[in-house]
Amino acid sequence: MNLTQKRCLLWTACSLLANLAIFWALWSRQWESGRRPQVPGAFWRADCPLQSLWNREERSLAQARAPATGQAGDRCLPDREVEGSFADFQHLPQQMKDFLLYRRCRAYPLLLEPRPVCQAAPRLLLAVKSQISSFARRQAIRQTWGGLGRASGVRLVFLLGQQWQGPPDGHPNLTGLLHCESRRHGDLLQWAFRDTFFNLTLKEVLFLGWLGRRCPGARYVFKGDDDVFVNTGRVLGYLAALGAREGRDLFLGDAIVDAVPARDSTLKYYVPGAFYRGLYPPYAGGAGVLYSGQLARRLARVSRGVPLFPIDDVYTGMCLRRLGLEPVHHPGFHSFGINATDRWDPCVYRRLFMVHRRSPREIVKLWRLLQQPNITCEEEE
Repeated sequence: MNLTQKRCLLWTACSLLANLAIFWALWSRQWESGRRPQVPGAFWRADCPLQSLWNREERSLAQARAPATGQAGDRCLPDREVEGSFADFQHLPQQMKDFLLYRRCRAYPLLLEPRPVCQAAPRLLLAVKSQISSFARRQAIRQTWGGLGRASGVRLVFLLGQQWQGPPDGHPNLTGLLHCESRRHGDLLQWAFRDTFFNLTLKEVLFLGWLGRRCPGARYVFKGDDDVFVNTGRVLGYLAALGAREGRDLFLGDAIVDAVPARDSTLKYYVPGAFYRGLYPPYAGGAGVLYSGQLARRLARVSRGVPLFPIDDVYTGMCLRRLGLEPVHHPGFHSFGINATDRWDPCVYRRLFMVHRRSPREIVKLWRLLQQPNITCEEEE
């Protein structure tokens, strides 16, 4: 090794030692001041970088302790400024463009409201996300796990938006059929917003507001998709065993932790880095969750200070985090189905709360299977 190489090696070693000394000094100062250094990235952490739109807006609302500003849906104008300020806006998928343009719209007129479902406070309110065209799914639920009726303390409501009838979606006009369904069953709750995947968060926020106004006495809420099978009796049995203190902060589901945003623009769940940076907070899969009415009212209040996010179950996790809570994982929730060998085993369904992805025909068949009196199963946990 010649003299020049030795000098370069010595200079590199000295630089590394100097950087280590600076890092140690900064670390020690933060510990002495009583604040542990945070890993940047998640919106609820103090040192989060604010290059991304959602992070900036969330931080601004949190510091101001102010509710998110929003326009009424029937008068809501698109945010045209975002078109010029958001990186590569014109190259985004259409659903992301629409979300960015209308993300500040948080109030929409009611088009259909169910007959009073809370004259007597329900023990369990089943709130099912549906779309206008899903007639068969709703009817299957009414005939099975959603149709237990007032005597059981269970009430049912379906949550709907509007389906776009023009291009590019081209849905047929089913408004007349929907009104007939509403008159017959009295369980439809519909708002005048476009019913898309990225607007499920809007459906969540509007439902929480309606619940606080129209059904404040509901003790518990199951909220899920219209293609799930729910063992309502099992859920009621679990709730009956809860004490008042246990039930206050109840939020059960198929919990997901340390999830990262999807950055592939071809994916349904794509969220660009220019919109959101960081890990997602712990959240429960949106196929089905169970929570207390008390917590629902607190979620409604805290959501006013959390900017809308395009994925509804992640957004609920964000609101829970604001309350200092996390969803509790329960093995009875199966957001991604069950083993194929157990698909028609009644003993498996007797133990679970919810399983995702069942057709209307399968829901009816499973319900009848569970009602058979001669089924013998091992003792349930």
